[in-house]
Amino acid sequence: MTAGLYLHIPFCIRKCGYCDFFSVNFEESLMKRFVGAVFGEIELRADEWKDAVFSTIYFGGGTPSLLDPRDIAWLLDTASRHLAMHPVEVTLECNPGTISMEGLCRFREAGINRLSIGVQSFDNSVLSFLGRIHDADAARGAFEAARNAGLANVGIDLIYGIPGQTPESWASTINETISLGPDHVSMYELTVEDGTPISGLVHGNKVAMPDDASAISMYESAVAMLESAGIHRYEISNFARTGHECMHNLNYWRRGSYLGVGPSAHSFRESTRRYNLPELGAYLTALEQRQLPPENAESLSVETARFERVMLALRTSAGIPRHDLPHVYTGIIGEMLGDGLLVEAGGRIALTKRGVMLSNEVFMRLMP
Repeated sequence: MTAGLYLHIPFCIRKCGYCDFFSVNFEESLMKRFVGAVFGEIELRADEWKDAVFSTIYFGGGTPSLLDPRDIAWLLDTASRHLAMHPVEVTLECNPGTISMEGLCRFREAGINRLSIGVQSFDNSVLSFLGRIHDADAARGAFEAARNAGLANVGIDLIYGIPGQTPESWASTINETISLGPDHVSMYELTVEDGTPISGLVHGNKVAMPDDASAISMYESAVAMLESAGIHRYEISNFARTGHECMHNLNYWRRGSYLGVGPSAHSFRESTRRYNLPELGAYLTALEQRQLPPENAESLSVETARFERVMLALRTSAGIPRHDLPHVYTGIIGEMLGDGLLVEAGGRIALTKRGVMLSNEVFMRLMP
């Protein structure tokens, strides 16, 4: 069984106004304790995963680029001593405000071979609204430093549908992204998450979210620009030059197995999903006592597992083979083919352009 390894690094210099991922303020002493705890969790979970071969590793967060490169090397060494590791892709998410060329060289030497840079925008007013710690110049510098450090697989993450973001600002960000020449682009519409500062502004009527038509227009224009530059959509929100698709995320969309380590990290195998509770203190305490951290688990029903398999496959541009579709979906798939939401070609079912824009409707109609 092949699998992916995800490590959640829950530290940030400052939490962004839109983010609801689990994170805490960076403290060097806490980071040292945390790295030791991650070592312990990998060791304690190794027996459960002894039949897996890990082909991808992903450092997410939080801000994983706050890790010392030596810690990256130690974590990778620990993983290789306790798990069957044959990684072909080792990704580090990074914030442009936390990296330098020297640091990136050390990350590469530690084993990182893929970088995902959280640029979000090249418009300083948008970056300020989002609460990012970097500006556009820092984002440009981070990308150039990554190339100069010898990293051959570098991606840029962007956000659209932001209050105050104009079509011109968004087009400028896409043009600048293309001019830098990334291997991968992730592009997500801003989601207003309860409890975040931006949620308070929106619900307090202090800012207004763009309407659906504006957000759709931003997405469609960006897709056209990226495609014309040879950066092709392979999942609803992800684009890559041929051969640079994110293998770790493809494993998610193919419903493969993965082990998540760190507070709030999720794992999945054999229709069971487990996640560590998003509590750093409890995580550290448990592992310093050589115990697994507090967690929750759920066993997916046959119906839920079936839905997830079809839904995740349809998120990708490859879609799903007709012969892999469960019979229970025959009728609704036929209806959506007729509605122009899906298309069949080469024995595969995939979303049309219209279906991509209405993907939430497609998935709702598939739900058990």
